[in-house]
Amino acid sequence: TPLPARPLLVTFDDGYEGVHRHALPVLAKHSFASTVFVSTGWLRGKHDGGGALDTMLDWAQVRELTDAGTEIGGHSHSHPQLDQLDAGRLRFETLRCREIVGEELGTAPVSFAYPYGYSSRRVRRAVREAGFAQALAVGNALARRRQGPYALERVTVRRSTGTEEFVRLIEGRAIARNFAADRAMTKGYALARRARGALRGHWI
Repeated sequence: TPLPARPLLVTFDDGYEGVHRHALPVLAKHSFASTVFVSTGWLRGKHDGGGALDTMLDWAQVRELTDAGTEIGGHSHSHPQLDQLDAGRLRFETLRCREIVGEELGTAPVSFAYPYGYSSRRVRRAVREAGFAQALAVGNALARRRQGPYALERVTVRRSTGTEEFVRLIEGRAIARNFAADRAMTKGYALARRARGALRGHWI
């Protein structure tokens, strides 16, 4: 159906178990649309490759989220900085993630979120070629049509974000002030990653 004038989507990255324990009851109660972007090599179960930073969802919990109406999207297989990978590893991270979600849920995911929010033209092309129809960065800005389907931006909601601040964020007010430090660090990280990628010969 057509989107409302000001649609809002709640997203969660990585696939932490707390999404099932804390967020699912609230999402279900209010019928909120949401997407959980999972790193398939971090989720508990037969595909677990280790490296997760906390307790992750298992596939039974992922299926419960799906049954409740939550979209499951891809977030790579092992959560690397995709823009620092060579072509073979980049292809593996995007394709393997999509294959595993499709195998476990019966339907391949159409949405992707870049680990750490990092991407480049090469990464966005790889995500598209893997079969994803759209991809989300971070950016700490409201999503706009002009960003294109593979560079949609989002706003970070932290533990410390209160109700009033949340309202300001989704209305597009005070975003620049709230995330000034984040944006400065992001620009610095981008320059450093660009230099590393150039040295490795795969930054495009």
